[in-house]
Amino acid sequence: MTWHATRFIENPRKVAVHCRQCGRPMWLPPSKVEEYPGCSAECSAAWREAQREARRRDCETCGKSFIPRQVQITNGGGRFCSQKCNAARLVALNSPQAVENRLAGIRLAFAEGRYVRLRGEANPRWRGGTEARLQRYREAGTDRAWCRAYRAANPDKVREFAQRRGSRKVGRLPRGTVNRIGGAQRWRCAICACSIKKGYHVDHIMPLARGGEHVPRNIQLLCQTCNVRKNAKDPIDYMQSLGRLL
Repeated sequence: MTWHATRFIENPRKVAVHCRQCGRPMWLPPSKVEEYPGCSAECSAAWREAQREARRRDCETCGKSFIPRQVQITNGGGRFCSQKCNAARLVALNSPQAVENRLAGIRLAFAEGRYVRLRGEANPRWRGGTEARLQRYREAGTDRAWCRAYRAANPDKVREFAQRRGSRKVGRLPRGTVNRIGGAQRWRCAICACSIKKGYHVDHIMPLARGGEHVPRNIQLLCQTCNVRKNAKDPIDYMQSLGRLL
């Protein structure tokens, strides 16, 4: 006889259990204890239906009654009857009014002392602060690798920053000035018209030594040769010496 036919006959070699629906005693093999909830198909169906009804709840968005799957509840979900209601809830949580309410609650908690921000050594995740972080980067070589990658990817910005560092005593050019002037010149030298895409010098049209200003309207891009030759000469005299002006 099979185990199913002898499930109501007491057997010390089997596991004694009770029907989860009506309580009738049964003796089952250990492998069948978890998967056999009832003493009959009717009891098993009734028990499963009762478990299903126990999961019934109301949707948090529309209030509709629904039964979520067990896996949803296990994973912390099963709060909404549909994806539409879930999306509507997310929109409401991220609305300007909801965000402002949360911020107001955080400010109130700070004001009342219910929330204390741990700073410095009081924070269990404290690792020494900015100087210690920079020291770790220096020891690991991360800062040098990042600097090399940034210089390779942004050559125009590096040249502009170098010019700004060298011009601290006379002021700074607005960010993006060199790149804008290079585009206006089509990345050609303003004197000899050779290509300066691979390298250029930032030149003052009226040299600073002659009273020129360090402003965008007094800036031009030259090739290295033209910039060295021009040096601090008067721009009109220099261009006349080249035969460019009469």
